[in-house]
Amino acid sequence: MKEATAGWLAVAIAAVWGGSFLLMQTVADEIAAAPYIFLRFGVAFVVLIGLFGRSLQSLRRKTILGSLGLGTVMFIYMLFQFFALETTSSSNTAFLSSSSFLMVPFLAVVFLKKKPTLGNTLGLLLTAMGLVWMTGGMGGGFTRGDFYAFISAVMVAVHIVLVDKTLGDTNTAERFEQSLGIGILQVGVAAAWALIFWQVFTPHGLTFPLSATLLISVAGTGIFCSAFCFTAQLIVQQKLSPSRFVLLLMLEPLFALLYSMVFP
Repeated sequence: MKEATAGWLAVAIAAVWGGSFLLMQTVADEIAAAPYIFLRFGVAFVVLIGLFGRSLQSLRRKTILGSLGLGTVMFIYMLFQFFALETTSSSNTAFLSSSSFLMVPFLAVVFLKKKPTLGNTLGLLLTAMGLVWMTGGMGGGFTRGDFYAFISAVMVAVHIVLVDKTLGDTNTAERFEQSLGIGILQVGVAAAWALIFWQVFTPHGLTFPLSATLLISVAGTGIFCSAFCFTAQLIVQQKLSPSRFVLLLMLEPLFALLYSMVFP
């Protein structure tokens, strides 16, 4: 894959993820976080196993451990993102989530010893200022939901850096195949953590309400936002540095704002 193609794929990821906030918020009042996350990543796991199940055979010990870490971080940030959407708007959550993109270059320096280029650094700062100006920042002050969104943003940044570290442990000749295997394993781990959390902390046990809205939300976030986007992220980050990747992902809150205006 050429770098330009990877860039456009990153934009597609931002567009799809921008819609996930609205899809999740539509059901935040009718289902708890843990069962929703289990259903979302469970659907993604089934889809990816059906399409790329053989790729799991290409994984090695280091990439398996990395995948376990990715799935754990993914569950944590999705949990706090859902908590945020229960108490604040989808546009606020998306805006605060974009703060993770400013953390990535610094985490990359600390943990990956990768310094962002001057161009990427300036691009991130200018894009951040542009986002504040175009979206108006957050409305209504800083709430508990906004705090949850910020915690989620920190975990998103950790996930992006950990993806780069895990890909660095793959065999170059088998990197694409191993990326698919990592994608399967990480969503499976996230689903497993959600199931455990659901069983331990949800008072009504393994039950949830079934509605057309919930089915649409789970299908949309499971197939497109999880199975497609998280696997595509692994492919994109083979070609783009973490700083370059997050620069393009900063379009996500703009897409979220657009969707919230079209579907108020």
